[in-house]
Amino acid sequence: MKTANLAGAYLLGANLEGTQLENAKWDKNYISINERQAEAALRAGDRKTALRKYKEAEEIYRNIKITNRSQGRGRDESPFFYREMVVQRKQMPPFSIRRLWSKFIDLTTGYGEKPLNVVLTMLCDIVIAALFYGLIGVQHADGPLRLWETDVAIAQVIFNLLY
Repeated sequence: MKTANLAGAYLLGANLEGTQLENAKWDKNYISINERQAEAALRAGDRKTALRKYKEAEEIYRNIKITNRSQGRGRDESPFFYREMVVQRKQMPPFSIRRLWSKFIDLTTGYGEKPLNVVLTMLCDIVIAALFYGLIGVQHADGPLRLWETDVAIAQVIFNLLY
């Protein structure tokens, strides 16, 4: 199946053991037809069908992920691991702690598959901590550092807080 166009392919139950999926073309964002059907069922208010379709999508993503992993193609495995985690989250009860935590992990790290999310999260943490310290005040060699009541330029205070 090298270079095959698998966009929109129905892969539930397909035995991909030993299948070469190198350079295969997938749907945009690697979303399977089963996940799209689950989304449509949810919009129609049919949660039972949506859960079944999400479970099918999870199986498909896991199968493709394992096939890629067994052939040493980690880069090709990554988007399917991510999709697998997303559909696992969508099967959880809405507004449950586990689902909210999973969404938080998705946003901050992309389930370990999106390094840019990790870097942006770290930068946000640094800025938030600097603002917090600026509000409560921090002891500095030249006296307390605060965002207000300062004799130095605000830019210098912000730089010191970030440092």
